[in-house]
Amino acid sequence: MYGEYVEWAFEKNGEFSFFDGYSVTNGEYKISGNKLNLSTHETYTIVTLKKNAKLKLKAYGKTYTFDYFCV
Repeated sequence: MYGEYVEWAFEKNGEFSFFDGYSVTNGEYKISGNKLNLSTHETYTIVTLKKNAKLKLKAYGKTYTFDYFCV
């Protein structure tokens, strides 16, 4: 993992990009049900992702909240 806070960037085309290359694409500010690898061995489900809000990830029955920023 990358610690408590993970930085995200929002692009106008709807792509949310993780700075080491991970990304998830959706045409809206809020996405749900998409899976994203944040580390080598763990897959997280994105619960909510809204502009100017927190990124919440659910993994193995636990919910993790990360900050992200909007470009």
